[in-house]
Amino acid sequence: MLHYGLLRSLVHILSLSVVLVACQKNDITESTDYISSVPNRLRLLKQNEKLLLNLYEYIEELQAKIETLRGLAKHLHQPQLAAKGREKEFLSNPMNSLSLIRQMHADWSNVEKVMKQSVGQKQLNFIRKRPKLKNVKESFIAMHRIASSYELNATDIAKGLLDGMQTDAKLSPLECYEMGLLYFNGSLYHKAVEWLETAKALMDKTPSDVYGVLGLTRSKISHLLARCYTALNNLELARLVLQSEPDLNAKAEELLEYFQANKPQKVENDLIEFDSAYAYFCGSSFKPKPTRLLCSYKTSGTPFLRLAPFQMEQISMDPDIFVFHNVISSAEIAILDRETEAFLVPAKVGNSEGEKVTNYRTVNSAWLPHVNVSREVNLLAVRLHKRMSDLSDFNLDSYSDVMQVLKYDFGGHFNIHNDYFNDSSSEDRIATILFYLNDVPSGGGTVFFDLDLKVQPEPGKAVLWYNLNLETFDYEERNIHASCPVKIGSKFAITQWVFEHRQMLNRPCLRPPKLRQYKSRRRWKMLHYRLLRSFVNILSISVLLVACQTENPIKSTDYISSPKNKLKLLEQNEKLLMNLYEYIDRLHEKIETLRKIGKHLQQPQLTAKGQEEEFLSNPMNSLSLIRQMYSDWIHVEKLMDQPVGQKQMDYIRRMNERKPRLENVEEAMVAMHRLKESYWLNASDIAEGLIDELQTDGKLSPLECYEMGLLYFNGSHYGTAIEWLQTAKDLMDKAPSDVYAFLGLTRSNISYLLARSHTALGNLQPARVVLQADPEFSWQVEELLAYFQENKPKGVKNEQLIRFHDTNAYLCSSLYKPKPTRLLCSYKTSPSPFLRLAPFRMEQIWEDPEIFVFHNMVSSSEIATLQRIMEKVMHTKIDDLEDLRYYQFHRTVRQFWMPNPDLPQKENLLVRRIRQRFSDLSDFYISDAYLANMLRYGYGGHYEGHNDFLNDTIPNIDDRIATIVLYLNDMPSGGGTMFPTHQLTVQPEAGKALLWYNLKLDTFDFETRNLHAACPVKIGTKWAMTQWIHEDDQMFTNPCLKPSKNRKY
Repeated sequence: MLHYGLLRSLVHILSLSVVLVACQKNDITESTDYISSVPNRLRLLKQNEKLLLNLYEYIEELQAKIETLRGLAKHLHQPQLAAKGREKEFLSNPMNSLSLIRQMHADWSNVEKVMKQSVGQKQLNFIRKRPKLKNVKESFIAMHRIASSYELNATDIAKGLLDGMQTDAKLSPLECYEMGLLYFNGSLYHKAVEWLETAKALMDKTPSDVYGVLGLTRSKISHLLARCYTALNNLELARLVLQSEPDLNAKAEELLEYFQANKPQKVENDLIEFDSAYAYFCGSSFKPKPTRLLCSYKTSGTPFLRLAPFQMEQISMDPDIFVFHNVISSAEIAILDRETEAFLVPAKVGNSEGEKVTNYRTVNSAWLPHVNVSREVNLLAVRLHKRMSDLSDFNLDSYSDVMQVLKYDFGGHFNIHNDYFNDSSSEDRIATILFYLNDVPSGGGTVFFDLDLKVQPEPGKAVLWYNLNLETFDYEERNIHASCPVKIGSKFAITQWVFEHRQMLNRPCLRPPKLRQYKSRRRWKMLHYRLLRSFVNILSISVLLVACQTENPIKSTDYISSPKNKLKLLEQNEKLLMNLYEYIDRLHEKIETLRKIGKHLQQPQLTAKGQEEEFLSNPMNSLSLIRQMYSDWIHVEKLMDQPVGQKQMDYIRRMNERKPRLENVEEAMVAMHRLKESYWLNASDIAEGLIDELQTDGKLSPLECYEMGLLYFNGSHYGTAIEWLQTAKDLMDKAPSDVYAFLGLTRSNISYLLARSHTALGNLQPARVVLQADPEFSWQVEELLAYFQENKPKGVKNEQLIRFHDTNAYLCSSLYKPKPTRLLCSYKTSPSPFLRLAPFRMEQIWEDPEIFVFHNMVSSSEIATLQRIMEKVMHTKIDDLEDLRYYQFHRTVRQFWMPNPDLPQKENLLVRRIRQRFSDLSDFYISDAYLANMLRYGYGGHYEGHNDFLNDTIPNIDDRIATIVLYLNDMPSGGGTMFPTHQLTVQPEAGKALLWYNLKLDTFDFETRNLHAACPVKIGTKWAMTQWIHEDDQMFTNPCLKPSKNRKY
């Protein structure tokens, strides 16, 4: 069978080589090792230092942000300074109103972006209460109406020049750009060009960084301007615009090609174009023609007029139009202004299809009498109805003929129209009475185009005109009229329409109209029907009035026609500014908070300075550093996460890829669990740095203790969870700090989980005490306890939280003292001739079964070389060499195999020399078929009790005869190799080799008494090299091995 044995050995060598290469090329580990690798932890400490420097740079950026915000605040404060002491006058100017509304909508949004961060949440919530986009669009459309109806150009408007009248308000490039964008979106490209050129000129005239912060750059204007020129087929001008812009010059032709290929589609818009007659009649240049008509007193109609006649002025004779002066007092106007403000809604225009809000009538209105206004106002409405009846000689009913209260703000208008219905209705509006309730500084007049007549509003003035010819009762088309857009201020008025059917008792013999055609009815033949209809109409209007007034049609706040709302807006801007200044104060507080956190996170650097390796060899320091780098910096990132300090934010995001992952934190905590369990430690001692009666300078904070408690809670180890959580609570009470809350931990978090842990164990009274002691939960203790009982954790076991046998704990702890023996040391001088020249120092530490220790097996330089090789291989991510991690719950160690074909020959030769020594000391042959296992244990790294034989029942498969462990460093505490059966522990020392047998040398049966384990490492890192000696290798050195008695194949 010799040829078979040789062939089998060759195949075995080849197969193991293939497996080795495959394993080393496979990426077994994806995360960095921070447990057993000192260089990694040193890098982590250095990384923490860089993050701290980055944090302090961020604080400097934050200070720069405060200066930016101050600049913005100064810019946004301008309306307040300009309006101070004359708010109503200020807001009566359309540019001021437009600027304020746009600023409140758009600029504060940009300020919000600058502010947007977790700090100052109260201020962020407050800043969101702003005008909606609809409000902004309405204000721009209103400005369009002024520009179009008065034929004003963009440059003059931007300078505050309206219809020859210089105002103290101006538009910024921001408003001009938005106007241009409005026209562009409405396919009015000529007007868009005008406004965009104005915006560009203003920005060139007064450049400011503020505009960039608020979202507008010169490039943005040029880009849209070039698009407008392209839409107008003026490519040359579009090219000039792009070429004059440094940011767009290089890609001018590319942009032009894109603009031409993607020309905007023409769309319908709400931008009414006004007739040139508007500019003539509504403009300040219009002067009414002198007439010979005189004023008089109206004393007839009612007896009251004889005592208090109306001042009447006939301003047109054909058709008749009358003006009445002082028809309402200033006190009555004040009541109407005060009481109707809350009920104003966008006015609707009715036609055959119903009523709707249109863009050719822009006014807010309310109806009087109104069921929700005060009795005082409704009584005033009755008096006004009587007054209107007296001055018009028509019958008006206070309940059915409701009057319309009107508020026009800047740009508010009513396009050219007649007041008659012009439909097949049996009645129409005979006349219109319009009461003006205020002066309008500019604009807002009522214009009769066919009569060359304009009536300018004055408080107390009333205008009466007829919509039907009083002789024929046909339509009076010559009284076509319009309400000019309000330029400055607002227009407050009341309109009352006089209807035909109310006059049937007052004027029963009305002539039939010649030109108004009705289907089959004639009013003079249907008096009984009209009386009934009038009664029904009164009832129906009353019902409709109640329904309309109780409905709340307002979906968006009105900032166009409501001075009150604009005053509120100005006040809100003031509050927002105060809010911004408060926010700046919060930023100062944030800087102080970040400094506090920086001081907290700097503690590892200060403690480790000059003794980094010693510092990191302590498991508490390592755990704290790993957890801090994973968890605390996430909270710092959240605190920093804002547009300012983008360089630092990008840096911290890049660092995320190199920071510990969650699995690293869990691994560190499980390692701490192994220390606790294997050395009989309690949580409070560990937190204070006391390990197995050894006081260290490392401590755990409440954060780590809480995370440990959470680990045990999730693993259903509720008793141990309570121990850690109580420690966390005690530490927090001992040294309270705001830093913990910033880092995501409060006393209430601990109390909540602590109470849950007690409840999971069925201990309700301790849980109750914990909750009662916490102010956040004291008012809901019983509810929480009931919830905890109903939702007890499901008892999921965490296999990593293994329990250690008491014997193991004793043998690994500092309590263990080896028993004295009579076994002596000796020199091993055979069988190798080399041993005669350099014998091994051999110590037999156990007699049955035999266990030997060999001293000074490798030199310090060889140890240093091996450690360097191991470090390199376990951290190399190139050339197919990977950081191989052997992590099972019962064995936690990093490993790889040597000799390694991917390593330099010189390094493999060193391992081969050491393996030759193993052969010499063991008297067994060791071939390259069975590689050496290079090991590195971090803190808590261990190997549970086991035997090294394979215990394989497959025939003809060899087993491990013996094991040699070479220690490559001293371990002051922990990390020993212990044999529970022998009550023996061997402590690692650099250069020491340990040899034991896994098979009995006389029978070659399993040597079960050599069950052994690797004690968890308490402090530092354990380096070792393991070599298993196999049966197959001995076929030539020991060819006549006896068959085993107890090994069954």
